[in-house]
Amino acid sequence: MTKTPMTKALNKLSRRAYSKYELEKSLLSSGFAKEEVEQVITRLCEWGYINDKKMAEDLFSYYLRIKYFGPLMIRKKMLQKGIPESYIAEILLEYDEDKQTEMARELAEKYLNKKKVADKEALKYSLARYLLRKGFLQNNILKVISQVFTELDSTYNKD
Repeated sequence: MTKTPMTKALNKLSRRAYSKYELEKSLLSSGFAKEEVEQVITRLCEWGYINDKKMAEDLFSYYLRIKYFGPLMIRKKMLQKGIPESYIAEILLEYDEDKQTEMARELAEKYLNKKKVADKEALKYSLARYLLRKGFLQNNILKVISQVFTELDSTYNKD
């Protein structure tokens, strides 16, 4: 039994949400004609089965609350999924600098609780690399490192 592009698309969408880009790429790689794929994508959008804006909102929530990603990593992951830049920019407006700093600080505190390194400078460098990999901006990383290590120094100086 040969599958139609619509059947294949609905089968894929029954398991998880796909962006237009992801679904189109998948259907084209399955050997379906570009015209057929475009018709299927258009129909699925009309029916509301594909909604890149909704998917961007859901991804943002997931990346923020579960993965603790910074804005750079969120943008990168969404672009990989084919979310239009306009939707990404709109959603990242919600991720203001205070929220970014707060998230980076939470991650830094968790990270420092796990690490037991005697060399303070090596620990700062290690923490900065970790936060960069998570997609945080350099100015937020420097601010968080300064805050966290100032607090650590004051805690140790009280003893």
